[in-house]
Amino acid sequence: MECLWSEGVVCKESIFQSIGFIWISVGIFMVIAEFIIPGVFISFLGIAAIVTGLILFFFEMKFMNQIYLWAVLSAILIFFGGKFMERIFPSDKVVSEKIEDSYIGKIVKVTQKVTPEQQGRILFQGTEWNAKSIGSEIQVGEYARIYDKENLTFIINELSEEEKKELDKSS
Repeated sequence: MECLWSEGVVCKESIFQSIGFIWISVGIFMVIAEFIIPGVFISFLGIAAIVTGLILFFFEMKFMNQIYLWAVLSAILIFFGGKFMERIFPSDKVVSEKIEDSYIGKIVKVTQKVTPEQQGRILFQGTEWNAKSIGSEIQVGEYARIYDKENLTFIINELSEEEKKELDKSS
């Protein structure tokens, strides 16, 4: 066990002066910090620091070797611990093309004139988005149907006369 205050000397006076104790203290701090900072990443770093500190009570190591040991343990814990945590706490969200394309066919309100040449704005799910029209100019206040999406710009179609009449009846 290496002494914190005089390098290379075994700390017979107090365990609190050992570098292993410092590693364990930092590790415990990181694990506790996990309750404040979201995610599991910091707790894995903390557990690696605690294990590094425990190993230092049995073996002497240079400081750079301690850093290497901590980094390797952290990487192993993050990789395998992350996989383990995914199995215990599966994600609520399943990303698939069906969910991604769920906006297609939705009717939206135009908030800024949309033309095929110039972007306008639409209101979709409570947020304004950039939009371009496929065929015709669509005026403010009119409704349109989402046809596709290119990055953050929706491609919209003007509603047919039947759709406009049906929309007016339901309003």
